[in-house]
Amino acid sequence: MDALNKPEQKALEGSPCQEILFWIKKAIYLKFPWVDESVVHNLVLTVPPNHVEAHYSLSTFQLQKSTNQTSVAIAKSIVEYCVMHQIPVVKQVFSTGSYVNIEVYTKFFYREFFSYMRDQGQEYGICQKQKDSKVICINYLDNSFYSILLGQTIRKFNGTSNILHHYFKDQDPELIYMGREVVHDALENSCAEYVANTNVIVSIPRDNLPAVVLQKNDKSLTLYALYLGYLKKILRDYSPSRSIYIVTAEQAEIANFLIVFSKILFLKLTNIDSMALNIGQLKINEKIVGHDLALKYTILRTPYNKINAISSESFSFYYQLIDTIETLENSIQKDEYDNKDIAFAQMILDFSHIVADISSSLRFDKMCIYLEKLASTCETRTIHKYKEQSICAATVLRNGLRLLVD
Repeated sequence: MDALNKPEQKALEGSPCQEILFWIKKAIYLKFPWVDESVVHNLVLTVPPNHVEAHYSLSTFQLQKSTNQTSVAIAKSIVEYCVMHQIPVVKQVFSTGSYVNIEVYTKFFYREFFSYMRDQGQEYGICQKQKDSKVICINYLDNSFYSILLGQTIRKFNGTSNILHHYFKDQDPELIYMGREVVHDALENSCAEYVANTNVIVSIPRDNLPAVVLQKNDKSLTLYALYLGYLKKILRDYSPSRSIYIVTAEQAEIANFLIVFSKILFLKLTNIDSMALNIGQLKINEKIVGHDLALKYTILRTPYNKINAISSESFSFYYQLIDTIETLENSIQKDEYDNKDIAFAQMILDFSHIVADISSSLRFDKMCIYLEKLASTCETRTIHKYKEQSICAATVLRNGLRLLVD
């Protein structure tokens, strides 16, 4: 099949990384026309292995099964095509074992990337809406300001409209009904049992989980049963691919039980990626609540599982970022560029990788650390003399703040 007709073909304009990736994918299709399209579609450029000196690498391990070739042979075949059909941005392409390695003309590459970044503007690095139907459920066992802020920020980083927010309400009649249904399921599946001569029902200890009470002697349900009913309702109604529980330190044990026990009880639903986001305790002076965006940034900057004392002084990082963005955007110096600023250019390009990492790890403090490091570099290296870099740095700082607190 002609490589130009493949579904993931993209125009060569835009990001130079997309251009390089398309170039390699075209080589794969021409060398191995029978290859599985879905495998090629998921290939990405990565940081080279430690023993390879290059700017980017692409692993061929995933291609072995659908090409019927060894990964080493695949890498060599791809390089053969690429050497014969060079593109302007690439200085050298070579294989090392199972990796296709790319070395770029740095000055030209970053100039092209900065141009692309300027065209993207406020959309650069921001996750685009997913084209698939995956659903992410954010489940609040705690409805505090901190929890709601985390939920809102998770949505921004995942960039999908298929994110659903669920708030636990222990007096919801439907939830009580679902809880009783879950207790019945647990008894039927030998995951729970009655305590002799009582109406008390407890879970059977498994997978390092302790026994917990699901039903009291007066036949009322415990929070554990209600939480399981809450979970079953979400799983039944939405079939999410990922389920995130935002909980306080006091609820951490319940969240762990909920995740592990549900995988035992609901055997058909074990493919769901579940995690608990254990938030710390916040101490916020009432006088500073009015500092809305600065307060949000300060909260997200602090790692979880800590007691966070938020004071007026805590806002300094946010205001320093705002000042740096304003300085960069007001840069009116020459539009120049020099290879000695490659490290700074790479730091700007790292933004999209940081966004992808946080979308999975939910460590928003990583974004704050990155933004502050970038802002500090702007000030100490006096890069304002390079207008192109200044504008792109301002774009990254502004977009990072938008993801966190806008």
